[in-house]
Amino acid sequence: METKIIAKEEVLDRIEQSFKLFKNNFIELFLPIFLYTLWTITILMSVLNYFWVKYMQTLFTDFDKTTQNLDWMNYSAEIVIWITVFIILIILYLTLYIPFWLATIKWIKQAYNWKKVTPKENIIYGFKNIFNSFNTYWYVFSYVALIPALTWIIWGFLSIYWIQFWDKNFTQTGVSISIFALIFFIFFSIYRWTKSRFYMVSAIDKNEFTLENFNFSVKITKNKFWRIVWNFLLIWIIISLVSWLLNQIIWLLWSSFDFNIESLINLKENSSSEEIINLANETISSYSPVTNFILNTLENIISTISIVFILIFTYFLFKRLEIEDTPEVIKEENIEL
Repeated sequence: METKIIAKEEVLDRIEQSFKLFKNNFIELFLPIFLYTLWTITILMSVLNYFWVKYMQTLFTDFDKTTQNLDWMNYSAEIVIWITVFIILIILYLTLYIPFWLATIKWIKQAYNWKKVTPKENIIYGFKNIFNSFNTYWYVFSYVALIPALTWIIWGFLSIYWIQFWDKNFTQTGVSISIFALIFFIFFSIYRWTKSRFYMVSAIDKNEFTLENFNFSVKITKNKFWRIVWNFLLIWIIISLVSWLLNQIIWLLWSSFDFNIESLINLKENSSSEEIINLANETISSYSPVTNFILNTLENIISTISIVFILIFTYFLFKRLEIEDTPEVIKEENIEL
């Protein structure tokens, strides 16, 4: 007989629960997001990096031997195109990432409730609810930043009007008030963002992308702000330290390639153009698409594990707050995954 999972009260216990749930459902929770990021980030970005390096190699062959500099104006259009391509790809990646994020939360919900994890059905669920999720994002924006942003805009117009028609010396006072208002706005936004942290978890858990459900996700955080901050701060420190250590090990394996255009251009004031070009070509030639792909894949593995684990922990914390908000709180806490 399956034992019902109850999110435990202590943060370390919930971290242990999150680890066990992830371990028992590792393939189902890890593989879909990993494969998505493998294609969109690792493979695609590796190809773009390859062409970018080849482009820079061509750029350095046109190095001006008389001025020991590059005429960047001749390449400004190409650089703008490259930057635009990267921005478009990032926006596309984030948009298509949403369905996989929604699907992952649904997988976590299934694992938490001892139900069979269905990757294909959940991915379809994610794509079907991508526009519903935009509603929830709007609720978050409205709750966190809309009123402060409107207040800030109105204050800006009032300040300009006051300076123009009433008091020319109001500028210094207005700037002081604006700085204070900005600081208050930042703290206010952080506070409300923390309280709305469970917006999407609650929406998928209840399968309700509604304003009422969003308000519920905020309601269960009442009088628990610092507890939530401590929980996420602890998990962030743990994940960051482990990820940083693993990434350092990975990049030590690729320390031979250190590509920095600016340092190459400003290598030495008395360096000959031939020396700089040779150094640039030598650095660029050390670039290996295969090595880059392998390293990006390893980084992708670390990043995916971190993202999924934090999502699992977030779901456990949400379920704990939900239990505590319910009058008939379940007392027994048996978790044998």
